[in-house]
Amino acid sequence: MTESANSFHPPLAGSLFLRSAQLLLPLALAFAVGCGPSETPVETGNREGILHINNGAEVQSLDPHTTSGVPESHVIGALLEGLTAVDPETLEAIPAAARDWEISDDGTAYTFFLREDGAWSNGDPVTAHDFVFSLRRILSPNLAAPYYYMPFPVVGAREYYEGEIDDFSQVGIRAVDDLTLEIRIRYPLPYFLTLLAHNTWYPVHPDTILAHGLMDEPNTRWVRPENFVGNGPFTLQRWATGRRIEVRRNPDYWDADRVHLNEIHFYPLQHPLSGERAFRAGQLHITDPVPAERISYYQNERPDVFATGDYFGTYYFRLNVTRPPFDDPRVRLALSLALDRETLVNNIYAGARSAAYSFVPPGVPGYEPKPVIGHDVRRARELLADAGFPDGQGFPAMQILYNTSDEHSAIAQLAQEMWRRELGINVGLENTEWQVYLDRMNRLDYDIARSGWIGDYLDPFNFLNTMVTGGGNNRTGWSSGEYDALLDDIQRTADEETRWQLIRDAETLLVEEAPVLPLFFYNRMYLIDPAVQNWRPTPTAYRFYKDVRLTAED
Repeated sequence: MTESANSFHPPLAGSLFLRSAQLLLPLALAFAVGCGPSETPVETGNREGILHINNGAEVQSLDPHTTSGVPESHVIGALLEGLTAVDPETLEAIPAAARDWEISDDGTAYTFFLREDGAWSNGDPVTAHDFVFSLRRILSPNLAAPYYYMPFPVVGAREYYEGEIDDFSQVGIRAVDDLTLEIRIRYPLPYFLTLLAHNTWYPVHPDTILAHGLMDEPNTRWVRPENFVGNGPFTLQRWATGRRIEVRRNPDYWDADRVHLNEIHFYPLQHPLSGERAFRAGQLHITDPVPAERISYYQNERPDVFATGDYFGTYYFRLNVTRPPFDDPRVRLALSLALDRETLVNNIYAGARSAAYSFVPPGVPGYEPKPVIGHDVRRARELLADAGFPDGQGFPAMQILYNTSDEHSAIAQLAQEMWRRELGINVGLENTEWQVYLDRMNRLDYDIARSGWIGDYLDPFNFLNTMVTGGGNNRTGWSSGEYDALLDDIQRTADEETRWQLIRDAETLLVEEAPVLPLFFYNRMYLIDPAVQNWRPTPTAYRFYKDVRLTAED
């Protein structure tokens, strides 16, 4: 999942303080409503059960089938629910919209039994037919779903999407009756139940979709608060662009008694320093991440509000291989080898993050990524010369695209200097807002783009599958038949050791072909008010809001 706009903040000074104050002004105005003369939004929230969270960016959409970003998933996960959920402690699949399931002996047929009390927020029952409709929608090319390939393990899904079959009844999903859903997959997948907790598999309310457009029509008004119908623990109450999104406890949710919060308010603060200031001012219960220059203070002076954790994610550069000279793998690999990743993480993060020499981050039980790439300036220069650019001569002007953030700017500047010093090439910098940045990556309107991926589920395949030919999250134009065949083999292989080796083979091919240049692995550092109880972030982007509660001081 594409990580959020504000992933971390380096120790930079200067005009950032003015920009942060400007960003906080509309936030302060938003918080002012409903608070007493001497009461902060957090204090009010503690009394009224309203959780205030920094979401890091303005969401692109709230349609679960057309988004791929972390900010979007955090809100959508409060509004909709799939067949399964992820236990925040064990990271195993647990019942959600489905109360139970059965798996065939060969692991390729799943029968899900939906809850009799499962309901949409308008009172309609949640049925197996809703899930069939939703999968058909995801597999409709006109929708342009970024995760259209995720359901390809389902029998006939790939063939339907690619137009080889046009009868959806040939796809391996059917409603046996209103409360029984059958899904057939092509081969056993050990993580299939966890995969179903991803928003790609969330159901949408068919009548609501069709009331505002065609089934496969993107960007319709069904996602507006006055139209949104969901089946999750909260309902959409307000979406004030650039200010906040408000969700409210859903009384029709099957597990409503377990939902302790009355509301959650999500704020789109892109700069970590802005979030930290809002936290100190009592305007936020939670902000993530912590600005680098404030980490030492919170570790030593306020450990009661400072929290850390694993985060299954990688920060990297994408290269647009449809634009010369990045169509030459020698050029791409040269750029990768010239990057001194240790210097980068030490200069920007003071060692708080680890350099990435593979694309898949550590953290998967049983699998340890092996270094694939290193820092080798001599070889980088040789490759660039072999490609026709000795000492950078004749290398065309290129730009690094990044969404507005001082962190991304600092990283881009370091890479810019390394490439100039080591290879003799000059690269410019270009920043845009989050939504513009996503749109340009989707249209391949860039040369080099900063990127990040947070795992949707705890398996290396989730990272490797982003680079499948034509995948909605590829966004580089890179294609390799050998790589795609390895991905197919990975999914078909049941033996764990054989599967791990295939994953290493695929990752080695990817990193040496270098359409992506891994830079460092993420970790989680955030601030959380002591009033927040049962906040249990997972290493993936998944959030579990149901058990969260707020305690008010006496």
